[in-house]
Amino acid sequence: MGVLQIFGSFLALIVFLQNVQHPIIEGLIDSTRSDARLGTNYIRVLAGEYFLSDFSPNLVTQLLGNGVPYFGVSNFGLYVDSLGVSQEYFLSDVGIIAVYVMFGVLAILAYLLIFIKSFIIPLPEKFQYLKYYLWFMLLTSLTWYTTYHYHYLIITVYVLYMYQAVYLEQEENKLQLQESEKELDREIIVSE
Repeated sequence: MGVLQIFGSFLALIVFLQNVQHPIIEGLIDSTRSDARLGTNYIRVLAGEYFLSDFSPNLVTQLLGNGVPYFGVSNFGLYVDSLGVSQEYFLSDVGIIAVYVMFGVLAILAYLLIFIKSFIIPLPEKFQYLKYYLWFMLLTSLTWYTTYHYHYLIITVYVLYMYQAVYLEQEENKLQLQESEKELDREIIVSE
């Protein structure tokens, strides 16, 4: 199935769902319109701004992160819980910003490198699903906890391992091909 067919199917599904008279779909559409009208007053935007600018107390935590809160037990976990109760600011609502808050700038750079490599490094067609998974992570990382939650972390590690293994195998095959071509050239020169 080509990219255009997938995109066309996805577009047709969106148009279909917008025109279906179903209470759940209508509720989702109304909720999305309401959230869009809020603009910068939308709770996720406010939470994102807070976690980016006011949450980390110093330069060290901005670079290296604050760590993962132990919710309900540690002082840090209790503080993050209180932000959810009092301000409705939840780390799980801000996606990749939560990765920055917990693990710092270096983690964000690592994620950027992973995503850039997923666009640059070619894979055989039978392994394209690895790219699709990484792109799913990229899209959902903007507003959800897929980038750091343990439900997704194990599969993400496996995908990255498989991606790297396939890439290294391709590179090894290229080197072997180059060596065999050089050997063939040497044999031709010696036979002349």
